[in-house]
Amino acid sequence: MLKRGFVILSLYLFTINGFAQESSDSSKQLETVIVRAFEQKGHEQTTATIKIVFPRQFDNTISLLPVFNTIAGVRMEERSSGSNRLNIRGSSLRSPFGVRNVKVYWNNIPVTDPGGNTYFNQFAANSFSYAEIFKGPASSMYGAGSGGLILLNTRFDKLTQLNVEFNAGSFNTKISCWMEILQAQIIIRGFR
Repeated sequence: MLKRGFVILSLYLFTINGFAQESSDSSKQLETVIVRAFEQKGHEQTTATIKIVFPRQFDNTISLLPVFNTIAGVRMEERSSGSNRLNIRGSSLRSPFGVRNVKVYWNNIPVTDPGGNTYFNQFAANSFSYAEIFKGPASSMYGAGSGGLILLNTRFDKLTQLNVEFNAGSFNTKISCWMEILQAQIIIRGFR
């Protein structure tokens, strides 16, 4: 009798568990989640020391030297033609020449070579829309071992113009002219 009651009770409990199971698949497809370590924030909300150089500061100069020398904590020197020394908050004190310990990016492309040198004579000062200069440890977002960071961004608002500049004379006299391009597409063909 006891065995019979135990068997009936066991069958009853197993049938309850059988009815409690869901017959459909309860798994769900989750949406894509994007995790951003650094989101776009205004410069007022960041803890970094960032200086923005605006286009009007680039317009009246033929070199990056006077533009960077107006920024506190940034010192740029031209040792000879094509040789610049850039110092952000003392980052290049032990380097008598060149741009060392300062990373430079042009449109998010690194232009600092693996040795840590950046050649500023490749850039025309009036071709930038703005520059961001990161001073101190905030520049480590773009790599270790940097005492500063400069992000240069190309000017895209003048794509319908042709700019021609000529520098001559003493005291870097600058003559410039511009003209509108009337045709939206220019095709150049060359043969060898």
